[in-house]
Amino acid sequence: MFKLDRLTLYENCLHRKNLEAGTYVFGESEDDDFYGENISLQVIVGKNGSGKSSLIDMVLRMANNLGAVIYRDAERKAAADLNYITGINADLYYHIGTPDDRTNVCLCCRDRAIWIETSNKAYWLSDMNLLGCNHTHYPAFRTCFERADKKIDRIVPYDTLTPGQQQEIASLFFYTVATNYSMLGFLSPDYESEKSLSYRFVADRNVEGNVIHDGNGNTVGRYKWEASRNWINSLFHKNDGYMCPVVLNPYRNDAKFDMENETNLSAQRLSAMFICEEDDKPLVPGYRFAGLKYEYKETFFHNFKQARGGKSQRMLIDEFLNCAKEDGYYAKRILEGLQCSIEEGQHEYLNVLAMYMVQKVLNIADTYPIYIEKFGGVGGVDRTFLMFEKDAQYIVAYELAKYVRTHFSHIELKVQQALGFYKWAQQNPEAFLLLLENFNYKDYKEIRGLPDYGNDQLVECMMTLPPSIFKHKIYLQRPGKNGVGSEAIPIWRMSSGERQLIYQLSTIVYHLHNLASVAPPNIRYHNVNLILDEIEICYHPDYQRRFIKALLDILKSQRFHQVFNLHILITTHSPFVLSDVVASHIMYLRGGHQLSSEELAEIKNPFAANVNDILKQSFFMDEGFTGSLAAEKINSLVDFLTDTPNAKVWTDKEMDYLVANIGDRLVAFQLKKMIAEYKARHGLSYREWLEAELEKLR
Repeated sequence: MFKLDRLTLYENCLHRKNLEAGTYVFGESEDDDFYGENISLQVIVGKNGSGKSSLIDMVLRMANNLGAVIYRDAERKAAADLNYITGINADLYYHIGTPDDRTNVCLCCRDRAIWIETSNKAYWLSDMNLLGCNHTHYPAFRTCFERADKKIDRIVPYDTLTPGQQQEIASLFFYTVATNYSMLGFLSPDYESEKSLSYRFVADRNVEGNVIHDGNGNTVGRYKWEASRNWINSLFHKNDGYMCPVVLNPYRNDAKFDMENETNLSAQRLSAMFICEEDDKPLVPGYRFAGLKYEYKETFFHNFKQARGGKSQRMLIDEFLNCAKEDGYYAKRILEGLQCSIEEGQHEYLNVLAMYMVQKVLNIADTYPIYIEKFGGVGGVDRTFLMFEKDAQYIVAYELAKYVRTHFSHIELKVQQALGFYKWAQQNPEAFLLLLENFNYKDYKEIRGLPDYGNDQLVECMMTLPPSIFKHKIYLQRPGKNGVGSEAIPIWRMSSGERQLIYQLSTIVYHLHNLASVAPPNIRYHNVNLILDEIEICYHPDYQRRFIKALLDILKSQRFHQVFNLHILITTHSPFVLSDVVASHIMYLRGGHQLSSEELAEIKNPFAANVNDILKQSFFMDEGFTGSLAAEKINSLVDFLTDTPNAKVWTDKEMDYLVANIGDRLVAFQLKKMIAEYKARHGLSYREWLEAELEKLR
C-alpha cells in the first residue's frame, strides 16, 4: 500500500495562496483493501476558493523540485529544462507498505535544500551550486537532518549518489500522473511570478567548479543554476522516459489545449483499449465498440519535406532507396540492425514504412536519455539521408537499431509496430495487397491471423496494430433492442463529456503501461499517485456517479494493482462522486484551512448517503439548494407580503406568475397562503381567496 498522510506548510512557504500555514491530513483511514488490493483512494472537498487546487499544486511543486535536482545532469535533449522552484518550505509525509511492514517517508523542502528521510536514513539531494555555497560548508548542513526525537544515521549527499542509490530514492518516492481538464487549470501565466532555477550550461571560461573542458583541456564553461522560465511549462515538454516523477495532462502548449493533437495521441491506445474491452465492462457507459477503420496518412511526409527543402514524395522516396542500398549510409545500417531490407519492386507503402522506421530509430537516439547516453552522436532525423562521418558511427548505428529491435518499452512501441507489419507484408505480399485501400480492424485481424485479445493483453494488442503511417478512426454504437445496435458513430461525433471520459481513462492507462514498461538502467517507480483535479467537469451526474467504479474497474482489469502501489487523489464538487467515498478517506477544506475534529464530528458519512444530505453537509450548502435567482425572487415576494420596509412592490400578475412556476408544491402553497393573508389585511377576505382557489381547481 502507498498513501499520502499529511502535508505541512510553514509560515515562510511561498505560493500557499489562500492556504493557511499548518498541517493538512489527507485522511485518517487505516490501510485496507476497500477500494482494491494495493489501491488507496482519498478525496478533497470544499467550496471554490477553499484551497483544493492550491494544495494539489504544492504537492506537484515538491515532486517537481525533487526531479529537478536528482536528474539535473541527465541527458534530456528533447525535453525542456527542469526548473527548481525556490521559496517552498513544506514537508510531505506518506507511507509505503502494510501496518506490519511499513516505511514512513517524508519529502522535505526548505527553500533551496531538499531531502528525503525515513526513520533511519536521509538523502540530501540539494547540490552546493543550488545552495550557493562550496563543499567546505557541507558540515553546517548536517543539522538539517537532526530532530528532537531521532537522529538520522546516514546522510548521502547528492554528489555521491550512485545509480543504485538513485533507484533506491525512486523506490522511496512516487510518480505522479495529474489531470485537470478545466480550461483554467495548469495555465502557465498563473505561475509566472514563481521564481525558479534551471541547471544549464554557461559558456564562461572564468569559472570554478563543474568545469567543462574541450578535447584539448581548455575550459569552455560550466553547468550552474540560473534563473529560468516558468516551471510548469517544463512538465508539458518532458520526453524523458519517465524520469522526472510528475507529468501533467492534457497537454498544453503556451496555456492552450490542442485537442486535435490530444485526439491523435490517443488514437492507438484507445484502439487497443476498445479491442480488449470486456463485454460486461464497457469503457464508455452506454456504448459498445463498433469497429476501427484505417486509411493511409497522406501527411506523413510533411517533416521530411521540411528537412529536405520541400522535395516531392517521389523524390524523397527515390533518395531514400539509394541511401538504403548503399554502404556507408545510416539508412542501410539502421535497416540491417532491424534485420530487414528493401526488396526490389516492393510496394511504395513499404518503402515509406522503411523510411519511417529509420527516421524513428534516429529520432529515439536523439530524444530519450538512456539512448543519448548509450548511442550519443548518431541520433537525429536529418541523418536519414546522410553518410557516416566516422568509422565508429558505423558500428554504433547498428547497435542502436539492434537495441531498439530487442526492447519493448513505450519508447520502442511504434518501431515494433512498424517492424512487425513490414516483415509480415514482405512475407505475405498478396495478403498485404488487400490492405492498400481503406480497411477495417476486423479484416485486418483476419488477414494477419491475429488472436482475440483479452483485457489483460493491451500491450500485445498495441504491438500488432497497423503502424503510424495509417490513420485510426474509432467507431462506437449504442446497444439496441434484440441485440441490434444503433448506427455506428466516430468518437469525434460523441459529446464532450463522453469523449472526456474516454480520454481521461485512456490517459491514465497509457501512462501506467508506459511506467510498467520502464526497464533498467532507467529509473523505475513502484508507487504511483493519480491526481484527478476537478473530476466532474463535463460529466453528466450519471457519469459522475459511475466514475470511481469505472476507474477502479479499468485499473484492476489491466492488473496495475499487481505492478504498482496505487494512490488516487481526487478533488470534486460532486455529491455523486462523494457517495462512493467513506468519511475517513476525505479531507474537508473551508476558507483555506482543514476542518477541526469538532467540525468533522457534525458531518455524516457520505458513503451511500442521500445526495441532498451530502450537498448540505459535505459541500457546505448552508444557504440551501435552490438557485440564487429563484431564492432572491421568493425572498423579495416574502418581504413584500410581510410588509417589510422598502420591499419591492409586487403586482397581482407578477405574484401569480411566480407562484405558478415554482416546482416545489409545498413552497408554492405556502406562498399562496401568504398572498391570501396579505390581501385579507388589505381588504380581500381569506374566505374569498379560498373560494377563488377552489374555483380554479374546478
